Amino acid sequence: MAFGSGDHATTGMCLRQILKRSKGDARRFLDLGTGSGILALAAAMQGHEVVAIDFDPESIRTARDNQRMNPISGKIRWTRADVKTWEAAAKPFDLISANLFSDLLQEVLPKMKRWLKPGGEMVLSGVLKTQLGDVLRTIRKLDLKVLQVLKKGKWVCLVVFKKKPDRQL
Repeated sequence: MAFGSGDHATTGMCLRQILKRSKGDARRFLDLGTGSGILALAAAMQGHEVVAIDFDPESIRTARDNQRMNPISGKIRWTRADVKTWEAAAKPFDLISANLFSDLLQEVLPKMKRWLKPGGEMVLSGVLKTQLGDVLRTIRKLDLKVLQVLKKGKWVCLVVFKKKPDRQL
């Protein structure tokens, strides 16, 4: 059963943040744990080049069906893969969304940091309020900056920024 009708608090918070950050030029967008594809579809509708990953083959089938039912000019590459073992192409992403369980999110955050271009942002959810401290510690260890912490019910969504390297003189 593919997850993500947009009604769940985590999906809704992610969707609002993605749309807020999708103004201007088209960029590269990565959706980890795409579920029904709602976040990937929204990014593609904004003109972004999208890569969407999910481990569940039913999720990928559902996401592709949802794309066929919604005319989109943007390009989406749907990929069935485990986020723990998948490796991104050399070209970094401008925006990454990951609506994953907290433990999995913390495990793959170091890889996500590598995949994100300097100055890029991540929209992270699937985190319960009781898990927020652990996730924030992981983010700080990776030298990422938290821009926003949003809460809805028992759920949290974080917007995280990857700093640009200091200029060398």
